[in-house]
Amino acid sequence: MSKEKKQISKNLVYRVPVYLTVSRRLLKDGARYITAPQISAITGINVETVKKDLSQICKTPGNPKLGREADVLVSEIIEFGEKIMPMGVSKYRPLSEEMQDEKYNRRVEMKIIFNFQKILEDFYQ
Repeated sequence: MSKEKKQISKNLVYRVPVYLTVSRRLLKDGARYITAPQISAITGINVETVKKDLSQICKTPGNPKLGREADVLVSEIIEFGEKIMPMGVSKYRPLSEEMQDEKYNRRVEMKIIFNFQKILEDFYQ
């Protein structure tokens, strides 16, 4: 019996760059593990939605209570994004050390997400 491919929701596609941004930031800040509740608290996305999304994105399972290894999570989000997105997510690299001003980071990240959403809207039309 072959396993039918799961349909990937448009909303999940929109959330992938958000998960990547948050995961990269946590990894850069020294996190060894990242949990769905951490991502939920930062993004405001419902924790059950985050858990469901990560189970669809990631090949490796998370550890109960610990979460997922931060570096593995970042790699798996990038790999998943490159499979489902026409331009991939690798061009959305973290900002350089010189650009660590928090307001600047926020504006750039929001601009990236907005532009990315426009690309996806065009792709799905």
